[in-house]
Amino acid sequence: MPEFKRIQDFTFAALPPKDWDEAKNGPCASVFMRLEQHEHGPMMAYALEFLPDELELLKAGEPLIFRIAGSHPLLMSLEFGDHSYTAWKESQK
Repeated sequence: MPEFKRIQDFTFAALPPKDWDEAKNGPCASVFMRLEQHEHGPMMAYALEFLPDELELLKAGEPLIFRIAGSHPLLMSLEFGDHSYTAWKESQK
């Protein structure tokens, strides 16, 4: 599974629960997120870093499956790199 990467200018972190037992429950990643304001409203951004074997699967055409907890559809935006945030940050100067 891709690992979460610490995103530039993160606003907060979702950390494993204090009583998390990795030996019993398995790994629980810390997710560093950034709150962004877009023309259509607020969005949360986080970054994934793929391992070399995962990149090979993507290159071979394997789909990347997102599973969302709960039963409400999630609107999302995907991009490679952080170009839209960087452009927005420059426009705010």
